[in-house]
Amino acid sequence: MGLRTTRLKSRAEQRKRLKRRRIVSLAFLTLFALSSPFWSVWLTNRFAESVLHSWTDCNLKTVRYSGLQYLTTDSLETAARFPYGKSMFEIDYKAIRKRLLDLPWTKTIELRRKLPDRVEVEVVERIPVATIRSDRVYALTEDGIVLPVPADQWVWDLPMITP
Repeated sequence: MGLRTTRLKSRAEQRKRLKRRRIVSLAFLTLFALSSPFWSVWLTNRFAESVLHSWTDCNLKTVRYSGLQYLTTDSLETAARFPYGKSMFEIDYKAIRKRLLDLPWTKTIELRRKLPDRVEVEVVERIPVATIRSDRVYALTEDGIVLPVPADQWVWDLPMITP
């Protein structure tokens, strides 16, 4: 067995090395502390997604509409195209809301998830203030928009404007 030789370091070298270790350790701890909120949020979201997406009791079964006066439930159902049977957490509510807002009579739409299996749609319709009779009947809304009126939804109690 050979003798092992180690060089004795001066106190200055030992202090310098200790200071370097402290700086590296502090940098590592700072990096860990700053990134831990990100990782905890990410892990929580991943866990929640895996649990909620696999929960079959949260599949869409019912849609309830409120605030309808001129629009029909059937016209909203056709426009919205709700994916019945799909997980409530995988549904693209922004796209459904946009499709409903594209209907001429809708002013605002509010969608609310009601767990475990229901969505509530609150509709605010445009309010007609007069009818315009031309080649067909149109409604003039309070915000100045002219909309066609279906024959089965004649608005009798409004003033009529004729050209």
